[in-house]
Amino acid sequence: MELHGYHGTDNSSAKDIIEQQNIKPSEGLDEWLGKGRYFFVCFKDATWWCQQRRYPNPKVVLAHFHFENKIIDLVSDIDDQKYFYQYCDRVKNMSEKLPEPFNRRRRNYMQLAMEKLLKDAKNAHIQIDATKALFLENRKFWNFSSGERWKFPCIIAQVQICVYNKDSIKSLELCEEAM
Repeated sequence: MELHGYHGTDNSSAKDIIEQQNIKPSEGLDEWLGKGRYFFVCFKDATWWCQQRRYPNPKVVLAHFHFENKIIDLVSDIDDQKYFYQYCDRVKNMSEKLPEPFNRRRRNYMQLAMEKLLKDAKNAHIQIDATKALFLENRKFWNFSSGERWKFPCIIAQVQICVYNKDSIKSLELCEEAM
């Protein structure tokens, strides 16, 4: 499957990414989709990310993907959604605190669920290239909690792709779209 994604970053990191044709995975302990390389499907979401991070000289890197193995599709595959829900249900009562030295509360439990799912897939000899998921971030214009909102029952959200298999990233280039 061929897809593309946008990674918002600063100028120095963008130069390194393009030069090395490599993007380092996010390694934090509170990553939404686990440890991987994060991309937005929409260019404007990548520029929004740059604004959130307050990068002084923001750049967007365009990535082209070729996925040969499993993609966990939490956007449109009901089986993947149900399967992931089971993992979320398993970890919902785990520790609220992140390990030392962070000593702060988790924002969510998704990383715990995703890491468990990825570990089980690896043990079953299933290669997972990426996960695609929806998030309500950067969609403040669509008030999800409003009672009126339910008169229009669709989810308006940004789409993110977290790539675990770096070999799925076929090229990285500076995006020419205007920021």
